[in-house]
Amino acid sequence: MKKTYRLKPGVESFDVVDGPFAGRQFVKGLSYTQIPPEEKHKFEEIQGPGVRDALKKADVPAAKPSPRTVPRPAKPLTNEKED
Repeated sequence: MKKTYRLKPGVESFDVVDGPFAGRQFVKGLSYTQIPPEEKHKFEEIQGPGVRDALKKADVPAAKPSPRTVPRPAKPLTNEKED
């Protein structure tokens, strides 16, 4: 299994400007299987698969289904009098 890393607590997201990782952005909360060696001190190794997802299904509550799928029609105005 490949090693997986994420930014340590307190380390902000950053962009790499030179080297083989130039142009890549490393975002707080995401996990990575490859990190720039010169920035290794900003990362911690984590357990689990190398998935680059900030949110996992277990972290996101399931959406509750709507009790009605078709909106009700607008009510007619009842305060107006017809001539």
